[in-house]
Amino acid sequence: MKIFILLFFLFLSSSSYSYSYFRIPIEGLSLSSESFRRYATPQLRSMVNEYFLVMKKVSPESAKILSLRKYALSINSKSESITLECRDFNSKCSNQLKSIKKEIVNFEKSIFKEIEDVKITSVQIDDQIEYLRLLKDLAVKISSLSHSIEEYSLLKDSELERYSKNMYDISDGTNEALFLLNLKINTLMPSHLRPEFEKVWKGFVLPIEQNVLRKNDKEFLLSHLERFNIDWNSFHKNITKGNFDLPKSKTLYSDIIHNRWNQILKIILRK
Repeated sequence: MKIFILLFFLFLSSSSYSYSYFRIPIEGLSLSSESFRRYATPQLRSMVNEYFLVMKKVSPESAKILSLRKYALSINSKSESITLECRDFNSKCSNQLKSIKKEIVNFEKSIFKEIEDVKITSVQIDDQIEYLRLLKDLAVKISSLSHSIEEYSLLKDSELERYSKNMYDISDGTNEALFLLNLKINTLMPSHLRPEFEKVWKGFVLPIEQNVLRKNDKEFLLSHLERFNIDWNSFHKNITKGNFDLPKSKTLYSDIIHNRWNQILKIILRK
């Protein structure tokens, strides 16, 4: 049965515009740790990055949200690393903390610059108001985070440390900022395209980034393979062959992602 599925898949993938919605049985799926590390993970990371390029091609305005999200993702990753690795504070941890503080300052500056630059016009006014609301919510969270990390830096290793915020509080704060940006990432996407981008973001890109790449979870990829396959193929078909009339130049990276995904499926289903 599995051989039949693989042959069927190879037949479908002979065209760059094939869409493989066939049933993928979870039972018996396998991917060696070596193949996951050396092939699947780099391909998936490239796919996530290329998806953001798709967003920027289709909606250049989205680059602003993606830039802010890059700050939030980096700060969140570093704060989680300190929380896990720096129970006994040392010089390495101190340098990591300084790095986070510097990024938070830059993040805060970027947010306030964006707030100053927002211009409410009669075109897509609701989206612009929603974007301004996102920026103000982020400003509140990052200002609080900046205060917390400054307080922690001043009071750590002192008798007052127990009264200050700690790295767990700071890590939670970075999680909240990242969650907000993940939730509102498609705010500046054209309204007629937003539902397609929302579905593939929530069903494919974000779960892969958070669970497969950040947690290095091979089993999550295998157990959700069929759902991922359906969600990606649906998006790619609609965005390239649907009724949106997008020029090829705007969907080029979607084709690249599609080819990468098909190659990953081949690796998993080849046995």
